[in-house]
Amino acid sequence: MVLGNGIAGQTCAEDLRKADPDASIVMIAAERHPLYNRVALPRYLRGQVRREKVFMRTAEDYARQNIEIHFETWATDVDLTDKIVLTNRGQEFKYDAILIATGGRPKPPPWPGSSDVSACLPPEGKGDVDHARAMVSSLCPRRGRRSALPAARRVARCGVHHVR
Repeated sequence: MVLGNGIAGQTCAEDLRKADPDASIVMIAAERHPLYNRVALPRYLRGQVRREKVFMRTAEDYARQNIEIHFETWATDVDLTDKIVLTNRGQEFKYDAILIATGGRPKPPPWPGSSDVSACLPPEGKGDVDHARAMVSSLCPRRGRRSALPAARRVARCGVHHVR
């Protein structure tokens, strides 16, 4: 059982598959997308990278490697004694071993008062960046990409959670 579909969870699942071609591997992924390159998201937002270049895996890759993945699903309870994971979708998964690789959260800036600012939160995933790109395009529909770049940079710095 792998909780998380970032690079750590993906690498673990793929290494397990190499070590044991018959092992049952289940991944729980809160996001709706396969593994993607978070580092490329700012370049994607600025239009420097095509959408398909951001993805590092496809849904077909999981199937080809016989890795069972559940998108838009997260653990609501992990019973370490009975080795059971319960999900937001009412599923129950028994496991022999578990890796919890759900990633981290950005730390607020260290300057005074920054923790009081709720309007500037970092984008937390590809869906947020897709939303930001659409928002920037709607702000500058006729002026073209060049005039949209300053707006895109502001969105990239501030995030989109409270812009919606």
